[in-house]
Amino acid sequence: MDRPSVASTAERRPLSGWGRTAPSGAEVIAPCSLDELAATATISSPRGLIARGLGRSYGDPAQNAGGLVVDTTSVTGILDLDVRGGRVTVAAGTSLDALMRWLVPLGWFVPVTPGTRQVTVGGAIASDIHGKNHHHVGSWCNAVEAITIVTPAGGRRTISPDSEPDLFWATAGGMGLTGLVLDATFRLSPIETSYLSVDTDRTPDLDSAMALMEEDDHLYEYSVAWIDLMATGSSMGRSILSRGRFATVDQLSRRQRRDPLQFRAGSLAAAPSVVPPRLLNPLTVKAFNEVWYRKSPRRQRDAIQTITGFFHPLDLVDDWNRIYGRPGFLQWQCVVPFPAADDLRWMVEELSSADRPRAWSAHVAWAKKLLGHHLGGPGHRVRWPDRDQAAWDQVHAVLDGLSALDAMGEHPDLATFRRAVERDLTRPAERLGTFGQGVMLATIPALRGIDVDAVIVVGLAEGMWPGRAHDHPLLPDRERRAAGGELDRPDPLQDQHDALLHAVAAGRTHRILTFPRAALSSGREQLPSRWLLHTASHLAGERVTSVSLADTDAHPGAGIERVGSFVAGITGSEPVSL
Repeated sequence: MDRPSVASTAERRPLSGWGRTAPSGAEVIAPCSLDELAATATISSPRGLIARGLGRSYGDPAQNAGGLVVDTTSVTGILDLDVRGGRVTVAAGTSLDALMRWLVPLGWFVPVTPGTRQVTVGGAIASDIHGKNHHHVGSWCNAVEAITIVTPAGGRRTISPDSEPDLFWATAGGMGLTGLVLDATFRLSPIETSYLSVDTDRTPDLDSAMALMEEDDHLYEYSVAWIDLMATGSSMGRSILSRGRFATVDQLSRRQRRDPLQFRAGSLAAAPSVVPPRLLNPLTVKAFNEVWYRKSPRRQRDAIQTITGFFHPLDLVDDWNRIYGRPGFLQWQCVVPFPAADDLRWMVEELSSADRPRAWSAHVAWAKKLLGHHLGGPGHRVRWPDRDQAAWDQVHAVLDGLSALDAMGEHPDLATFRRAVERDLTRPAERLGTFGQGVMLATIPALRGIDVDAVIVVGLAEGMWPGRAHDHPLLPDRERRAAGGELDRPDPLQDQHDALLHAVAAGRTHRILTFPRAALSSGREQLPSRWLLHTASHLAGERVTSVSLADTDAHPGAGIERVGSFVAGITGSEPVSL
């Protein structure tokens, strides 16, 4: 009986990155051999296809929403091993965890390891991962001698830094866009033991940590610093600097010498599937950072640590990304040379002060300062092309519009501000600017990015805005349930609240918010939206409830009026709208 084709085994699955910020659905196929993996390159898909490893990228590079995703994690194994020369060829779906379990007892270690072992070799190439020895050996692909890739047009081909340097270095860090990686050959690092000799320094501030790194980082094979980004003032950037090298047998205890190359890796616990909202907040993070900083020794030399303890402490907790809750998390990385230390210091200063909620205008001022720091002042921008200048003007127009939201009494955190800017900038350019004379009737979300003289929002009643939540178009609830709770649903209330804030910000001179006190069809009493009450409370300088809102004399000077409805004007009945 013929085996079904790889394409016929595709199944629709919900996918997300490790940060769990943008889940989506895709057709996933899981080849089980190198030949099957190579055959997937010829499958036609309207949205193309992308390879996926163990899903440890923080963003969404291996999701391909609505398209085809090739799960490579079943294509594993060592294809060739030169034990004496320290060279290995492995299938692309092989994890660093599996490699270490095979190779460490033989006296070899992977050339580079990130903060987790749960990364495939194909993923290591696609992201050109870096590790704690970046200052000595560079990133992963510096140790790669050859890669076998397959493309629909070119079929299988083996590339190397010498034979096809352009294609090789485009594949290194190319996020899988140059073809599917089938296997790779790379050099290994010899080790005498599976333990590391580690020196630890606890520094009082960022400058002290950077001075130590600049002074003698070259003496250590591996170096990493934990920085407390919640500390401010004289303690800003206080750090724990950990640096080390693989230990020799002579440095081990008698018990450790019995099996100096043993490698044991596992987890101690698992993060709960349900996490209280806002478990991670400025208070809990500050408390954790204080304990973590204080528990570390001020100065310690030649401490013996395991591979997991030094390189992969987060692997001790399964699914640790769940502790960030429904919103998930993002991670930014950058490379700063020592001569540009002032740039790193500036970043730490900004991040240390960015955790607290503050007014929209304060966030706007911070963003404009950020842009000026990186893109230069007016004298520099005069040389920009018209297109770049137009983009600059658009960004500043968006920021100026968000400043108007101070009138709503909101004090958003940095994540909310970032979403607001991102959503305004993704609106089509033709939707920006003044429309001229006339009246526009639109839904609340349609006002994002529009600049008008006056905005009148009607229907701000509970059950109408916020309204009933519906399935996400790319990831229905049934698929979320099929994932066993692994993928949280984006908060529809947050989306509706953001849309209302943008709608209010669209009005330059007048902003009027209304709600119907009764439904026209049934006459049933309506309650004002929670967000309308919040804004009214801000304007009144005191708490406004649904009861006191109906009494126009209860909050004098708050700009609250009771207005008769159209129906009331015709029938002569009591006003039924506010």
